[in-house]
Amino acid sequence: MVDLPGTNDTDAQRTLVTNSVRDSATAVAVVTSDSNLGPDIESWLRHSSVLANFLEATNQRRQRLFIIRTKLDSYHPEISDEECRDLTEAEEAELFWKAVENYKDEQTQTYRAMLRDIASPKLPHGEDEASRAKRTELLSRIDEIPVYFVSALAHEVFTGRYQASRRTRNQLSEYFDEEIEKTGVPGLNAAFQNVAAEYLAANFYDDLELQLEQEARLLAGTFQRAITSLKAELAGGRDALQNTVSRVRGELIPWLRSEVDELENRFREKFAVGANGIHDRLRHADAMSVRRFDDKLRLWSNYHWASLRAAGRKKGSHMTSRGDCIDFAEDICSVLVDDVTVAWTHFRDDLIANEIESVTSRLVDGLQIKLAEYEQLSEQDEVRLAINQIAKQLSGITHQQRLQLLQLVNEKIREVESIRRPAYEIAQDEFAPIYRGISIEMGTGCAARIRQRLESEVPAAIDRIRRRVFELVSSSVSNLGDGCAGELGAFGDFATDRIEATVTHISTELIDRDETILNARIDTANAALKLLPANLETA
Repeated sequence: MVDLPGTNDTDAQRTLVTNSVRDSATAVAVVTSDSNLGPDIESWLRHSSVLANFLEATNQRRQRLFIIRTKLDSYHPEISDEECRDLTEAEEAELFWKAVENYKDEQTQTYRAMLRDIASPKLPHGEDEASRAKRTELLSRIDEIPVYFVSALAHEVFTGRYQASRRTRNQLSEYFDEEIEKTGVPGLNAAFQNVAAEYLAANFYDDLELQLEQEARLLAGTFQRAITSLKAELAGGRDALQNTVSRVRGELIPWLRSEVDELENRFREKFAVGANGIHDRLRHADAMSVRRFDDKLRLWSNYHWASLRAAGRKKGSHMTSRGDCIDFAEDICSVLVDDVTVAWTHFRDDLIANEIESVTSRLVDGLQIKLAEYEQLSEQDEVRLAINQIAKQLSGITHQQRLQLLQLVNEKIREVESIRRPAYEIAQDEFAPIYRGISIEMGTGCAARIRQRLESEVPAAIDRIRRRVFELVSSSVSNLGDGCAGELGAFGDFATDRIEATVTHISTELIDRDETILNARIDTANAALKLLPANLETA
């Protein structure tokens, strides 16, 4: 956890550290002691990339955002003498805390309303169904941003880590009833611990556990299938089992290959439509950018020369003494990619991730239906049970391949998850010479020279940025779509190869064996099955 300087910090080196840590952080907490976010924080959120990146990122990779309202003990609800009349001390305390909780609820809604207003320019403004749905989704993310109310002073006093005056301690004790939980700090600590636990679970523990469990279940299924198949042979069901193997080879595997090919073609058609939508947004942004960049250049030129020089020293980002946030790269992104990111996130989340999950889910469901039909081919219970175990094994193979496919798709999304962040970096790269130039200006006439440098160098830099950003977006769309379509095709190959290997093994086992050998094999498989965890023995 890193405690960073405020948004209006003037030190160039600290600002660079703040920006680098802020971009790589898993969570960002905005700390304020004001009933409003404050003009400097509001300006920073409005003009920086924090909210834009929060809205663009996927659920798995999104930074957590918190608001921490400090100095809770400074709020004193207005409770009249009339309201307290005839109340016991306990009832009066309950009335007081009810008023405090109402204040916290109202203040939370106020903060979120401010965030919604700040984020509004970055939301889709179209009235088509897709734009409305995306706008609702993004606003719901803001409404889920938690707000914590704390009194660090009371917590430190109650834990004995700060020796306050008798008067201060008495006031805090009366306010919080000596209950450390009411200071809000333990709840905040628990929330941060949960964030850490969820991060570890999502990125380490659960993935590993899931992979081990899937492999163990397939292994348990192999032993279980062997046992039931051997028992079916003893009952005289060898022909029925061989017939099932033949149907899997002759019907199910060709169906699976054909279905995957059809789904891949359908997926490519959908992602082509989505890609066209993104390119249309790019062309629209390009058409509007000339006038908007003229407005930006006038805005930059009107800043005080000292503020511009400070921004140059701090790689283009500076909070002025008036609370205005200067961020050249962020202003450029707001022109070139803000309108495009909505189409991009829709393409990435709905047309890629959700579509692949949906089509592969339908594929696994279809496979299970066909396998269930095979189970009804025999009247012998032992044979039906054996076919059921074979079906479970084949379905389990496909299910595991599906999970691996979704994991690969998520990895490809992470590779090109954002178009806004790399666009920001491109802007920073192209503006680096301009930053260096204005940062060293001083002496008589430096204000005029800074403005002249902006007017002469910015247009060419913006043209270069525009070309690089458009190439970036186009390649990101193409790489993500083609990569995920390729993984969908590979999914079919991997699944059918493993199913083919399994039925080949079953077919090889179905040879004439006497009863003694069959019973010995059953004993061996049972012994192996008992070595697995107890909850997997009947997988």
